[in-house]
Amino acid sequence: MGAWATDSFANDDALDWLIDFAEAPTIEMLRDTLELVTTLDAEDELEAPDCSEAIAAAEIVAALNGRPAANLPDDLKTWLQSDHRLDAKALTTLAAKAVKRIVQGSELQELWAESDDAKKWLADMADLERRLV
Repeated sequence: MGAWATDSFANDDALDWLIDFAEAPTIEMLRDTLELVTTLDAEDELEAPDCSEAIAAAEIVAALNGRPAANLPDDLKTWLQSDHRLDAKALTTLAAKAVKRIVQGSELQELWAESDDAKKWLADMADLERRLV
């Protein structure tokens, strides 16, 4: 992974997903991304790239519902201030479920558990979960 930090958008997978989202932002794209990690069977491993994308989608849901992260990418801040017409209230529960599942057991969680920044990542995820409630 080229970019790697605890921030939800500080990794290549999330940034690549965000570029795709910015080209054609839809509720369906947010929903599909979140459902990818919430609909897998419990014994199926959630892969890190899918988790990073779902976290980015959850951040957008939180931001659309008026609870953005303090450190959103500038392009996303600009888009949120535009007349985007996306209503993500219906996705709040799904986004919270996705973040919870990622934190409870995923390849991404395992990678962070092995790092020196594990506590910071968990705190960032807890903050995101709070903003989705």
